[in-house]
Amino acid sequence: MKGKNGGKRVGAGRKSKAAELEILAFIDSVWTLKDKQTSLRKTVEAANEGDLDAFKLLMAYRFGKPKDSLDVTSNGETIFSRVIEPKTNDGNG
Repeated sequence: MKGKNGGKRVGAGRKSKAAELEILAFIDSVWTLKDKQTSLRKTVEAANEGDLDAFKLLMAYRFGKPKDSLDVTSNGETIFSRVIEPKTNDGNG
């Protein structure tokens, strides 16, 4: 079937740990400490000037991303929940 993209394909999926480490080593070899500091300072300056994306990036890396919350409402309806007690071997459940 033409156009079918399912199944195993060459190059698909997550790269190996060795490939990931090779990329990180390359980045470290071309991105000096001074460059890293300059980049971080520019990100901080952008956040201080009101760049919300820069602010979010700094907060996420410094404090971690906030947990997602889900607001479930009943639209005024009563919601019943049934508690199921586990059976015990002592005959009381």
